[in-house]
Amino acid sequence: MGGAVVLYGSAAGLTPDKSTAYSQDTPGIFGTAEADDGFGSAVHLVDLNKDGKAEAVVGIPSENNDGCLWIARGTPSGPATTGSSSLCGAATGLTLRGPHGLFGAALPGAQVNF
Repeated sequence: MGGAVVLYGSAAGLTPDKSTAYSQDTPGIFGTAEADDGFGSAVHLVDLNKDGKAEAVVGIPSENNDGCLWIARGTPSGPATTGSSSLCGAATGLTLRGPHGLFGAALPGAQVNF
């Protein structure tokens, strides 16, 4: 289980207006919310496809014992679940050690230009 929230900024700072909360119970997000999945353990906004709209990348380090990322497609109004995708540790070709691969436990910090 877990969650991630996107808050938007204004001239006065962060605001809850138009904020969006995501979990694995949100329609359009793969999987099912299960105890100890860790959805939202790491979250990053980045323009992955260089279209000027930031995708939300959410780590789920204990999903399926190898860990996964959920990627919400960037749109003019913010990240969207429609057209989202996922990537799990085993699918990347990583060799997992121990009972949990923890893929998605940490995400790099990179500059995002809007």
